[in-house]
Order: sequence, then C-alpha cells, then structure tokens
Amino acid sequence: MTETLTNLVRPTLEEVARRLTQNINAKVPGGDAALPQGVLPGLRSGLAAAEHSLYGAIDVATAQSTALLATGSNLDLQGALWGVFRKAATRATGTIRFTGTDGTAIPSGATLRRADGQQYQTSAAGIIASGILDLTVQAVAPGIASNGETGITLALTSPIAGADADGLAQTPLTGGTEAEADGPLKSTDTAFYRGRILFRIQNPPGAGKPSDYEGWALEVPGVTRAFITPGGAGPQTVVILFMMDQTYANGIPVGTDAFNYITGAGDQLTVFEYIAGTEAKDPERRAPVWAKAFVGAPIPAPLTVTISDLDPTTPEIQEAIRVSIADMLSRRAEPGGVIWRSWISEAISVAAGENRHTLAAPTANVTHAADTIPVFDASVITFV
Repeated sequence: MTETLTNLVRPTLEEVARRLTQNINAKVPGGDAALPQGVLPGLRSGLAAAEHSLYGAIDVATAQSTALLATGSNLDLQGALWGVFRKAATRATGTIRFTGTDGTAIPSGATLRRADGQQYQTSAAGIIASGILDLTVQAVAPGIASNGETGITLALTSPIAGADADGLAQTPLTGGTEAEADGPLKSTDTAFYRGRILFRIQNPPGAGKPSDYEGWALEVPGVTRAFITPGGAGPQTVVILFMMDQTYANGIPVGTDAFNYITGAGDQLTVFEYIAGTEAKDPERRAPVWAKAFVGAPIPAPLTVTISDLDPTTPEIQEAIRVSIADMLSRRAEPGGVIWRSWISEAISVAAGENRHTLAAPTANVTHAADTIPVFDASVITFV
C-alpha cells in the first residue's frame, strides 16, 4: 500500500494495474492486458495511472478538510470556522532621538536607514528643541529583522538642513514578527497557526477562564507561549507571562511589565493592551471588566548543561544536540516548573548521529521560581 496523509487505504500503482489486468481479461475473451504490447496493455496502464492519481486526490482532499492536516489557505479556512485567524507579519517600532539646531522640523514619514539596510520612517512630525527631538519610528518592512537594540544608529536617507545625519535609538525597536506558519501536521504546538486552531477547538471560550487569557495572548503576533496564574497578584487579578520564541534568541519578550492600566512598554504593553487595554485603545477589550491583568516577561534562567563521553564528538553532532536541547526547552519549560534530567538526556540522545553520552551536569532535576523560566543559551552548553 502507498503511504497516505489520512487513514485512506491507497493501493500502489502496481496493485491497481494488477487488478485492472484481471478485470480487463475477464471482460475481453482472448485478450491479455499483461502483454508488453497492444491496445489492452496501453488501456490498462492509462486507467491504472488515473485511478492511482484519484486515490491521491481523495487523500489530499480528505486531509485538507481537518485542521490536523490542512495546509496553507485550506488551514486558513479551517481557522476561520473557529474565529482563529493567521497572524500577519508585523513591523518593529521604537523611539529615535534626533539632534540638531533648535527649530528644525523633522517631517512625518522621514526615512532612516540602519547599517544593515533596514529602513524606518517617522510616525509623526516634530521640531527640535533644546537640541533634541524624540520621535516614534516604524520599520518599512515587516519581520523579525526589523527589531533592534537600544543605542543603535539610524541615518537619515535624505539630509534635513539643521538636523544631524544620525539618530540614536532611545528604546529597543520591538514588535517585528514573521507571518505565522502552519506548523507541523497534527501538532498542537501553539507557536504555530495549527496549534492555535486546535487550542481553540479544545478550549471553548468561557467567562474569563485561564484558557481564555492564554488564547488571547497567543493571538498577539509573535507570542508563542503564555502562562496564566489566576489571583497571582491578589484577588481579582490574572498574571500573564508569555514567550516569543521565534522573535528573540532566548524567547524573552522585550519591554517592561504592564499592570492594571499602568503604562508598560514594548512587547508587554502590546499584549496588555490587546487583552485588557482601556476602551480608548481597544473598544473590544477581551478581559472581563472586573479583572486586573498583569502582563510580564518571565525571568530567564539559562539552562547549564555539561556533556562528557560524547561519541562521536564532532562539531555537527554537538550542534545537533544544542538544537535538540533548545527544542526541548521550547516545549517543556514553564515558569515555576521543573526540568527533569531525563528530559535533557533524552534531548541529547535523539540528536542525529549521537551514539552515547554522559550527562555530567546538571546532577539533579532543575527547579525554578514561579516567575522564572529556563531558556536556551548555547554558551552554557559545554562538551568535555
């Protein structure tokens, strides 16, 4: 039988041809469709190819009818049935400081270029006073590459009389994300579109229950994991910690915490405003009016791992082990959780090419505080 996406029993081309040979020979006295030449063998070959292709088309069509197996636009249709829509790529924003002569005007839409070619535009106009002017800028092109750190230099692409050529980032450039990918077939990983659809199917909306907050957080571009603690900051509060694994190297969001309408910054404020923002910012605020939401980033705790007796010990296998450990953490790590030694050893063992190893450290399971999450850091994965 030919392998299929679904449970459809699809015979191989040879099996279809064999059955057709028997059918044709039964219907045509004296004919033999198994002969190498003639009309009947040609007819058999054509019919066999068409029937085998039809089985394949049925298999694909069946797969595209379920969120577990659908892809591309068909997965979009599956998501739309449940009110879950694919997250589009977004552009980074931040604050840039201009310097120059007092009274110099910086127009809205002024273009700046980063050393790597990324371009940004001012979101509003302003006038330099006391030698400085801080303006919000937004990346021209969406994507993770548009993010940047505080202190980077952006140069005006067209000179402005009275303004210095370079501006300096006063805040991180954050919010740039890639378009949401389908994700692996049958996977419930909420870092991908398929996983979010399956999460919604398996967790019907309620009146502000924990899974509602998790689902809302996951709707924000870039958010891949969310951890909800009802009452975590006192009565009628909800603490929301989240990760952005596909945006930042260690997955930790950039910004400052946001709590009960007190202004935060960066990714935390973006998630806060989406879930519990004021009516002026979002008339369709999602959290119940009685809930006080706290949105923050977990404290990162790089997982230190020491591996000895690795066989074979090649750079390629070491890199495969690093990738496997990072994948394990993205699936299993959570604030206040435990990373079991067996999980680490398993991640090492499943790396392609690994034959054997000894896990020298950690020597015990690793437990973290309620606001702390283990993260991957290649610099603390060592081989001895």
